[in-house]
Amino acid sequence: MSAQEVIPSSNPGRVHPALKLEVTEVKNGTPEQVESAIIGLLNEADDNIILCTSLHPQFYNRELISKSIQKVVEQIRSFRILLDSHTNIQQVKEELPWLFELKNKGKIEIAQSDQPIPHWLMIDRKHFRFEKPHSPSMAGKDNLIVKNADMDEKIYLIIEDVISDIDRLWEEARPVTPQ
Repeated sequence: MSAQEVIPSSNPGRVHPALKLEVTEVKNGTPEQVESAIIGLLNEADDNIILCTSLHPQFYNRELISKSIQKVVEQIRSFRILLDSHTNIQQVKEELPWLFELKNKGKIEIAQSDQPIPHWLMIDRKHFRFEKPHSPSMAGKDNLIVKNADMDEKIYLIIEDVISDIDRLWEEARPVTPQ
């Protein structure tokens, strides 16, 4: 893993002088490394989360991941999960009942895309996880973690396109029904 910090030149109205862009690459990560990276991002959440995923139950049923998600939904305004087109909704409902309990209580929204989607995580529109594409039958092992993307103007110009793509994918997706 490597980290890179960039001090912003000027970004009036958005920059807190003590915050810096942080970029960490997880290559061929173990489930524990990926879990740690995701939990670290979830802990940054103040307002909203959009998780683009296929929801592999063996990963999301890990105790630390499930507890982190259950904790963060109580602390933020909005938690959305956008499922990949190949995700078997019925299987996920059966294998991740705790997640669908949160949905049924109105704590999270879940929708499914009609197309393959990148497996990304966006938190407060400034913290991100970008997962390298992989076979649907495998869990992702290669990730780029970006924190405080809004602290660097050049990076944020690129991130604005990512935000736009995620928003568009969410708007085009079909809501997942409780049953």
